[in-house]
Amino acid sequence: MLYTTSPGLAAQRMQAILASLPAAGQPAPRVWLAHSIEPALGRDESFATGGRAALDEQFGRLSDLTSTPTFAGFAIQSLEDFLEAPP
Repeated sequence: MLYTTSPGLAAQRMQAILASLPAAGQPAPRVWLAHSIEPALGRDESFATGGRAALDEQFGRLSDLTSTPTFAGFAIQSLEDFLEAPP
């Protein structure tokens, strides 16, 4: 899990992680990118103040990651906080 709301930093870190995995055709784990919407964290670590719309925008900005075979998708920490977040 990366604690950042910066799309550039998230993409840079994920690309480095994905690049470190075994080459195509070899067994490799699939990696999920989790984003926080927990209100206990700061603005630069969580999408709590921006709500679900800000989180959705972030997923759109990082959609290029989905073309990488070892990228499994996006996850949200935590579901309870997501359901209580503003739209």
